[in-house]
Amino acid sequence: MHPSLPSLAVVVVLVASLASVLGLAQHAPSPGQQADDSHPPMREWLVVLTATEAVLADEPSPEAIRAVGEHYQRLVRLRDEGTVILAGRTMDAEPMGLVIYRARTAEEARALSNADPAVAGGFMIAEVRPYAVAVWGEHAITPPRG
Repeated sequence: MHPSLPSLAVVVVLVASLASVLGLAQHAPSPGQQADDSHPPMREWLVVLTATEAVLADEPSPEAIRAVGEHYQRLVRLRDEGTVILAGRTMDAEPMGLVIYRARTAEEARALSNADPAVAGGFMIAEVRPYAVAVWGEHAITPPRG
């Protein structure tokens, strides 16, 4: 390892500490409070979307075009409802989409992803991973609504 670069463990501890200080981390109940196991706390979930060949084709089918349009409209609706924190895509030859959902469990996050018209139609593949937003920049090109 390069002597001037911090180890991954140090970076993880620093990010977790920052998230805790900023109140972004999920906290255990205070003494005297009981955890509500029937309603786990909301968490963030990162979804990586990979387009299939049907979408990447030089001339996608009308079904693929429709599914991608419905996918976008659904993301906007879920953003307005407070479920989507961020959604976007890379702008290169091998596009990849990223969505950050708010959901209580991995199952709920997977259900949100699987209900996406582009995923349900087989035009995109979704990989759901636990995620925690640690830093939000106020200088984003397109700031979040809210």
